[in-house]
Amino acid sequence: MIDSGPQRNETIGMMQQTINRVNGRPPAVIYGCRLRRGVSVLEVLFATGIAVAGMLGIASLLLMAGRDASVANRATESQALARAWSAEFLTRGLHHPNRWIWYQDYVFPPPPASGVGPGWIPASKQLPFSMLGRRLTFSTGSQPPLHELPMGKIAICIDPYFYAGRDLNGTLGNYTQPAPAGRHWYRPAVFPYYQDGTNPLVDPTTTIGATGGLAWTDQPRMLRVAVPSTPGGLVPMVNAMVRQLFVSQDEVIVVGDQERKQAGFDASAPTMRRFQPLSGSIPGEPSVASKYSWIATLSPLEQNDASTESMYTLSLVVIFERERVFLPSVRTGGPNPLNTPQGERLMWVQPQSGNFVGGNGGRVRLWFSSAMEEDVAVGDWIMLSKHVAATQTSSSPVIVQPYSIFRWYRVVAVDGDATRMPPGSVTDPYGNNPPEDVWAVDVALEGPDWVFASPISVAPTGSNLVAPTTGTLVKGAVAVYERVVEVPDL
Repeated sequence: MIDSGPQRNETIGMMQQTINRVNGRPPAVIYGCRLRRGVSVLEVLFATGIAVAGMLGIASLLLMAGRDASVANRATESQALARAWSAEFLTRGLHHPNRWIWYQDYVFPPPPASGVGPGWIPASKQLPFSMLGRRLTFSTGSQPPLHELPMGKIAICIDPYFYAGRDLNGTLGNYTQPAPAGRHWYRPAVFPYYQDGTNPLVDPTTTIGATGGLAWTDQPRMLRVAVPSTPGGLVPMVNAMVRQLFVSQDEVIVVGDQERKQAGFDASAPTMRRFQPLSGSIPGEPSVASKYSWIATLSPLEQNDASTESMYTLSLVVIFERERVFLPSVRTGGPNPLNTPQGERLMWVQPQSGNFVGGNGGRVRLWFSSAMEEDVAVGDWIMLSKHVAATQTSSSPVIVQPYSIFRWYRVVAVDGDATRMPPGSVTDPYGNNPPEDVWAVDVALEGPDWVFASPISVAPTGSNLVAPTTGTLVKGAVAVYERVVEVPDL
């Protein structure tokens, strides 16, 4: 009798080997247990996990590839549009001062004299006003000494698309200067749209009266100008005209299968374009997505004295899905990015690797209010601005004429996420300690040479003027095309 268990299996194995030798066959390999005819649950789970991990990896790669392809396509499109719009800019003569009008948001001469304004006036790189009229700063929170704009060297931002937005249509009168103590720090007539004394580390929706003690001495600003609807006129282009000139018209909207089904069209028909009706049901021009728009900045090539400058750096900035929402209001609670315009974020720029030399850019730290969105990404564009020289033009009151420069830079690297600094932990260039949280992020910029020296010497007195570098990060800016052009006098 053969026992069960391991002894039985061993006996069967010996018998099988004996039979194989008698029959002349090679010995068979006999295992100590019966051969399995399936797989275990553990093996199934293990294989399933491998398959799921592989599919997730493929899905993530597809998402990354799609995003990278979208970014690459956007870069290609924006470069082509920048070159085309630059040629159109010069062809239409938009670099000529007689094509500019500016919203003078103050009364000049100031009271008690009988002044003119607010309203649209002819703009120029040389405003035809007296000394005080050339000032851009009229805000209550400005700190002395007073600054005036240099005659013949005023930087210009040509931006009719901003003025054509419905948020500003008919409301420019709400931003008259000088701003009362109960108003916020916004001023749409200049670029960026903050008053000259705005502290980048302070929430701009706070009142001037509450944070006036934290204000910075008048900082560089550009005149934000529009284009008249008729040559020599003082009425800005209407929205339809602006969109034809300053917004892309190449992205025709098509009607998809689902939309055709909902509208009762034959889903098997070819792709259809969506049209805007001219009247009734008569189809007119095709609708366009209008995802790309542009602005142009003109900055004097040389800025170190009071001489008139004719050569300017033209920077044509292409913006993808521009955020034109501009509905600032005095805040009632804490800092909230959802209630703060984000199209032009103002920042204090602090060097981390010294001056920019050799056209390679360098590393900087960006400081800005916690009321702003904290994200800064590779591919963003930021405009740096700074006073580089100054001349005292009056001793009573002390009035200084600074010479400012504006240059565009591309973010090529970001050192991690932004760091939230607690209240009172940051000291700005004027010795202020903002009472609220402040964002800080280290980035690498690529662009022309830049000198961060501050303070600068005021001629001829030799006194010092604090001159920090500020930055304007334009949301959605994807390309900047630059060239040197001649800006004629009027």
